[in-house]
Amino acid sequence: MMRVARTYRHLVAASGAMLATGLLAKKQLSTSDCAATTWPGDSTNYGPGSLSGCTMVVFGGSSGIGLATAILAAKQGANQITIVGRNEERLTSAVKEIKSAATSQTCTVSSASVDVTDEAKVQQFASTFEDGSVDHLVTTPGGSARLGNLIANNRSCDDVRRQFNLKYFAQLAPVLAMSEKIKDHGSITMVSGILSRRTGRGNDALAVSNAAIETTVRCLANDFGFDGRQVRVNCLSPGMTLTPVYGDSDWVKDYQHRSAAAVPLQRNGKPEEMAHAIAFLQTNLFVTGITIDVDGGNVIKP
Repeated sequence: MMRVARTYRHLVAASGAMLATGLLAKKQLSTSDCAATTWPGDSTNYGPGSLSGCTMVVFGGSSGIGLATAILAAKQGANQITIVGRNEERLTSAVKEIKSAATSQTCTVSSASVDVTDEAKVQQFASTFEDGSVDHLVTTPGGSARLGNLIANNRSCDDVRRQFNLKYFAQLAPVLAMSEKIKDHGSITMVSGILSRRTGRGNDALAVSNAAIETTVRCLANDFGFDGRQVRVNCLSPGMTLTPVYGDSDWVKDYQHRSAAAVPLQRNGKPEEMAHAIAFLQTNLFVTGITIDVDGGNVIKP
């Protein structure tokens, strides 16, 4: 045993000497070297930490978080923005609002009416783009089938599939259809919701849909990262956000009031705050596979 111990010590000492005279003698990467490292992308319309000159496609871009994201991109100098929705009137209004926010004189804003629950139509829309022509893809669709408690309401698998079609597949279809259209080192941002981890009661299918989105993001971040393209895939998980999707009924107003009172920051979120988080996910080049919570503290409330 003593002989083995001495041999081990001799090997360690020898290894240390080899490192000292060999590996450590090589040029080490210093802080200044890191600072001088250049962005590896080859797109002249994309730079680290900026949306200036970028091309962006936003599904669900006619209102709410999607519209706020497109407006912020226009303010930050995006070169081409395409918003996708179903309501032609809202799309037309949104295009005007985005154009008025643009800071670049060359910024073009267009819209497309596409039913995101119809994958064939989503694929047809995606085919209008050249491969490698889009810097950032954002998917925000998130309708609720209002299924409530699956057990108490005697729901079926078909009911749950309906919820998945409204949220999960409504976001997965654009991601899959547009995957080859994203530039190397670009980004994809999906949107889930706080229910994935604060399920509460009566939101079963929607909570599962949100969780499916977040798991998909982690899987795709690996797929896109290791395939050499290094497209970053992330997720925004918003808390209660004041968007038109909820309507303005007395019940909704009461629900929003109770939601605000239940979180540490004692208020609900704004679409602009969600857009700010999406812009972070798009422009921080070392972030992929994460879900970022913008929820007023909902996920950590007592």
